[in-house]
Amino acid sequence: MDMNDYSPVFSKKLYRGMVAPDAVKGTVITTVSAEDQDPPGTPASRVRYKVDVVQFPYSASIFDVDENSGRVVTRVNLNEEPSTVFKLVVIAYDDGDPVKFNTTTVEIAVLQPSVIPRFTQDEYR
Repeated sequence: MDMNDYSPVFSKKLYRGMVAPDAVKGTVITTVSAEDQDPPGTPASRVRYKVDVVQFPYSASIFDVDENSGRVVTRVNLNEEPSTVFKLVVIAYDDGDPVKFNTTTVEIAVLQPSVIPRFTQDEYR
């Protein structure tokens, strides 16, 4: 029987991302990443992600994380004030028995519209 000896470990304790104040639903902000040292190919080594909805519940209502890829995205179309900084706690967990997990924090800064880069051409060569 395979044992679940290790918890997933994030590559960073703090992730940072930036987003436009009017970003649309599904906008990718950053990607979190965790690894599990249990034997590859076992349920205990499979890492998935979810948002901790208890800590920072408002942030959890407007941001989400893709369960498989770790991409942090907008859950809704934003209408936020520039210079606002949101905190989001993301949980990495495995499919072992018992389930083991770890957390990290994501800080998301809402940019001033004048700071957001704009492309002046459709194509660059």
